[in-house]
Amino acid sequence: MRHIPTSEIAFAAKSGFLSRQLWLDFFAKGAKSWKNKVWRSFTERGYFRLHPSSRAGDVLVPNRKNEMVRRMVGEAVASPPYISQLDHDETCSRIALTLERQGVIQSYMTEAEQKRHFFGWNRSFRDAAAVKFPDLLLELSGPKGKKLVAIEVELSKKSPKRYCAIFRAYSRKPGHDLLVYLARSETIFDALSRAMKEVRFPTWEHAVGFSLVDDWLNDPGCAAINLSEGKTSLAQIVGVETD
Repeated sequence: MRHIPTSEIAFAAKSGFLSRQLWLDFFAKGAKSWKNKVWRSFTERGYFRLHPSSRAGDVLVPNRKNEMVRRMVGEAVASPPYISQLDHDETCSRIALTLERQGVIQSYMTEAEQKRHFFGWNRSFRDAAAVKFPDLLLELSGPKGKKLVAIEVELSKKSPKRYCAIFRAYSRKPGHDLLVYLARSETIFDALSRAMKEVRFPTWEHAVGFSLVDDWLNDPGCAAINLSEGKTSLAQIVGVETD
């Protein structure tokens, strides 16, 4: 077997991990028996190793010491997420990979990638504490040029103090044209709205949208984004039709 998983290595370098389910849904080809052989080969040939947590079954991380991995991505390999963060990061990855498949985005950056670029500019950890890196930073190309959309996936509720701190950080240097919060609970959306009002977040300068995370998992390109002035979607922003 000489299959070199270049696409899988490139993805895992951005995300820090590759779950078996993501691989089956976005990368794997062929019959079930062939897929099983290919999956096993990832660790047998040294491209990947098991996630450091024994509870993270069927989750691999890129092997930084492997020659092919180093040749492809060098040192640009994200750290693997903690076991408590896996569901969240898999949700983010599934959204990004689907948007790529739909042709809605030009590129995306994970939170880990953004941090690596930030520290590559010789910034200090004190500087980083004042910056909020979104879960995903999407680059879109529409009729009015390039747009940067920051995505925050909220699977659990944070404290009001934490939400206020996040909006203060975004208001100082947003680095995006639109910020979209994805959640399942109206309670979370209400908490976000209260925090925005408390810190007087300048929505007239930096638009903020709210959307249901399950809609994004189903069809992120067409999922409705609720803005103060109405609704839109990523597909509408870039002017493309999705399947």
